[in-house]
Amino acid sequence: MWPALTARFDVIAVDLLGSGFSDKPFPYDYSVLEQANILERFTTALGVDRAHVLAHDYGGTVTQELLARQNEGRSSLCLESVTFLNGGLFIQAQCLTPIHYLFDSPLGVPVGALTCEPAFKCITKSFMGQAAKAGAVDLDGMWAILNYNRGQRVLHGIIQYLDERKQFERRWTAALAHARCPLAYVYGAEDKVSGDTIARRFSEVVPHAPVVRMCGVEHYPHTEAPARTAAIFHALHDGWGAPPAGAPAADRSDVPPPAPAPR
Repeated sequence: MWPALTARFDVIAVDLLGSGFSDKPFPYDYSVLEQANILERFTTALGVDRAHVLAHDYGGTVTQELLARQNEGRSSLCLESVTFLNGGLFIQAQCLTPIHYLFDSPLGVPVGALTCEPAFKCITKSFMGQAAKAGAVDLDGMWAILNYNRGQRVLHGIIQYLDERKQFERRWTAALAHARCPLAYVYGAEDKVSGDTIARRFSEVVPHAPVVRMCGVEHYPHTEAPARTAAIFHALHDGWGAPPAGAPAADRSDVPPPAPAPR
């Protein structure tokens, strides 16, 4: 999605602690709260005080914490809009798989450390649609990024966010309900973990926010259908009044009409 996003925005893509090319300390007590702290310090260091956010999965939970801080008036970063992709925004509405429970258990440490490339690709494909099965997704690249700095070792530590989702569910749900900026949920409808069940709960919590259902897509809209996801993202920002800055015309067919303002 990078070309489509940079046509319109200055873009910062962050590898959170334990992910991508960031440090992956082990053993370590990974926390959503610390990830939010890091993002605030990082954007402050860059001189960025306002941002539109496009968040997926774990990043969505970190963004919920940033929204909560903004609602409390104690965030250094002003979120001007948030577009969530598939993710467990509400732990009670998330349909966890045996893989989640395994990595979250004490067995998660050795299982993560012993995860090999074929096993990783098999698991990842199970959360993707036909794009992955047809070879259109760069699974080799995804494995290389996970394998960088032996990232398999930290999978158990990172997935402790599931426990934080339980602990802070009321706080992070309220963050959405009382958000001071536009929100949207764009998701792959075929995702069995955080698809329709999360979307229904999102609509209950934020009834006037757009919810865009992408048929034929599973857990990774930005990877499985990047052009379509980018078009939806641009169309949402057209509706919110974000400056176009020469962006290409967006396909609005997947975007519902704006809801009436709440009374």
